[in-house]
Amino acid sequence: MGAEKTVLLTTSYFGPIQYFTKFLIHPLRIIEQFDNYTKQTYRNRCNIYGANGILSLSIPVLKNAGHKSHVKDIRIDYNKNWRKLHWKGIESAYRHSPFFEFYMDDVQSFLEKKHSYLIDLNLEILDYLLVALDISGNYSLSDAFSETGWKQFIYCRKTINPKKKFSDDPVFRSEL
Repeated sequence: MGAEKTVLLTTSYFGPIQYFTKFLIHPLRIIEQFDNYTKQTYRNRCNIYGANGILSLSIPVLKNAGHKSHVKDIRIDYNKNWRKLHWKGIESAYRHSPFFEFYMDDVQSFLEKKHSYLIDLNLEILDYLLVALDISGNYSLSDAFSETGWKQFIYCRKTINPKKKFSDDPVFRSEL
């Protein structure tokens, strides 16, 4: 896999380290917004490490019943009290971590702000994390759905997934 190819990524809610390594490896990145929304992916969930192990935080979303929806059209469901639960989980897991006090206000602000669409929340978090991690954050949003047969892309839609092992990704190595 060469750095000259464009990586195609899904949107991600506080994506895992594996997600951000793609930004380090590939200078050309596209965030897919026209793929069909799939449940139980990093699009609306993240995993954090708490005192009792991994805690999965999931944003409830509203979908068109019986219809496939593009990721860009997925709305966040604010009828559930998920924002408070997410903040309490994050704070409980990381409040004693070095530098948490420097980032906590920004992280909390993402949860306090009411984004209508999931992709808007995710992109705001992505932009913030790319700056915080000092990663060149140039990316673009897809303008149409791309099939996996196009050779100019490296597809990470299915590689970076909570149900897959990190070891399934040939260019990512985790010591966990």
